[in-house]
Amino acid sequence: MGVVGVSISGRNTTDLDATETVTIVSIGSNQAFKVTEIVITNTDTANTARVEFYDEAATSGTGNSPTATAQKLPEIRVPPGETVRIEFKDGPVFTTEVSARAVAGTVAAYDCMVNGIMF
Repeated sequence: MGVVGVSISGRNTTDLDATETVTIVSIGSNQAFKVTEIVITNTDTANTARVEFYDEAATSGTGNSPTATAQKLPEIRVPPGETVRIEFKDGPVFTTEVSARAVAGTVAAYDCMVNGIMF
């Protein structure tokens, strides 16, 4: 049986940073978000992008790295100048916030999208 909820999409509104995370999807109190799809474009034509997703509020502007234990998915690699689309039949559930960082490569604003169900 699937999750019943509302379809939600989120995107990064700033470039993904190498050390600090950026908000992709905000999650309200007493809610959860189940990922159904991730789409990432690497705008760097020379280097592979390596993107990590975390279940915690973004660390943008604080100078702090995300908490390693809050990482929800293995690192996603996107070849230079390419777009990767990953579908999940039973994706991870986030309860705080979907945030991400690009530890390598360049993922520009609006080039990292997460789709899912808010419940």
